[in-house]
Amino acid sequence: MKNLDWYYPATRSKTLRYGFAIKKRLVAERSKYQKIEIVETYDYGKMVILDEIPQACEMDEFILHEAMVHPTLCIHPKPVDVLIIGGGGGGTLREVLKHNTVQRAVMVEIDELAVHLWRDYIPSWDGGAFDDPRAEIHFEDGINYIATTQDKFDVVLLDLSDPFEGSPSQKLFTRDFYQDVKKVLKDEHGIIFLQAESAVYGNHHDHLQIVADLGEVFTCVQPYYAFIPMFESLYGFVIAGENIPDRETIKAIPVDEKIAKNCQTPLRFFDQETFVNAFSIPRYLREEAAETRPSDGLLNAYLSKS
Repeated sequence: MKNLDWYYPATRSKTLRYGFAIKKRLVAERSKYQKIEIVETYDYGKMVILDEIPQACEMDEFILHEAMVHPTLCIHPKPVDVLIIGGGGGGTLREVLKHNTVQRAVMVEIDELAVHLWRDYIPSWDGGAFDDPRAEIHFEDGINYIATTQDKFDVVLLDLSDPFEGSPSQKLFTRDFYQDVKKVLKDEHGIIFLQAESAVYGNHHDHLQIVADLGEVFTCVQPYYAFIPMFESLYGFVIAGENIPDRETIKAIPVDEKIAKNCQTPLRFFDQETFVNAFSIPRYLREEAAETRPSDGLLNAYLSKS
């Protein structure tokens, strides 16, 4: 198939690459913050690429966004005020607003051009979330918003691009920023969520570092996982706070009942069984955590009961 137009994303290894055959290239622009591309692929539908790293695609974005939002909102006893830092085309906002307990959802995205292009070329992505009266959109630096807001939130979702060198998200993957986020959580039940890079064996070290850094800031840290087809990877996620249950208690949460009661729109990926499986940690991650210092946040996150 030599005549196809292939796109090979940037990878961490010089000896490994994967690619997507492109049907049509729709957008190639550079904003103040990053290179923005939108392409139409044969297998994954339309795909958004920032600084040569695919972010999400039409075919499986429901898996990514449901995995990002619903575990956190089901674990929190009653999420009313939710803050999203990042958020791109509105998929995370869409899933948050499915919960009828949510009265206010604030999305703070630094790159206005990326959002406008996303909405222009994939208008179905946000599912009407940007027009929901509970939604409040700010185009500004998430660091500045967190530092200056007087508001408090039940849940803060960090829906960020990868923290590569030069990325606008790089400074948000730091202990200092997590400390600032901690200050805007409403009470002892407040939860921070972060998508936490690949957890596939051999490319899992950035994931472990994110978990460890959160473990140095928050008393309770719980990583979880989902396979994302577009990334060809087991992908890591993590929640943290001062009063998050241990994993066995989390797995016993009646997720199907909460979704049936609280969610206005049916879900396609996330349910009780998916939830339980997500909090089952691969052995290689548990074993690597066990080899760290007893005081290390990584060990606390993977082995502690709280």
